[in-house]
Amino acid sequence: MASLDGDADRIVFHYQKHSDGISNNDWLEFRLLDGDKISVLISSFIQEEIRHLQKIFSSNDDNGGKEGKTNASQVKCGIVQTAYANGSSTSYLK
Repeated sequence: MASLDGDADRIVFHYQKHSDGISNNDWLEFRLLDGDKISVLISSFIQEEIRHLQKIFSSNDDNGGKEGKTNASQVKCGIVQTAYANGSSTSYLK
């Protein structure tokens, strides 16, 4: 599920997951994906795609040094966070 704030400029996703309990006391655990978690997930996905493309371009490098050659190793991914960002997400991204 997703929820928006009052003026719909922020979104959070949330879901419930069964606990890992072994007994019959299995209960639902509330999980929240806020802006910091969403940005980490998206950037992780984009970085995986960049690494995949770099492998493709490096294995298909048959341009023979011609001008206009694509240098996939120069592609970078970054995230801009505010001072209000979660400290643990900042540490993870470093």
